[in-house]
Amino acid sequence: MIANRTKRDWFQEAERCYVEKHQGCAWCGDSHQVFQFRQGKQVIYYCNACDFRISFDPETNAYASIPGETTPKIQKKTMFEFQGS
Repeated sequence: MIANRTKRDWFQEAERCYVEKHQGCAWCGDSHQVFQFRQGKQVIYYCNACDFRISFDPETNAYASIPGETTPKIQKKTMFEFQGS
């Protein structure tokens, strides 16, 4: 599935996940991890959790990407679990 996506597909998925999954990552699926920023007209999405990065430059119509790292998901503790510690 990952190999079948083009850089353009990944960028479109990154845009969708950023909005629909509350700053979610198209690569690892985590929410509240992705930063969107601009350098000139270039739009970049970067995931703080897995280091996935995808960008689009409309002036050159070029997409660039760096795959994210595959890491085991760590169970995040809830406030309820912290109280019991």
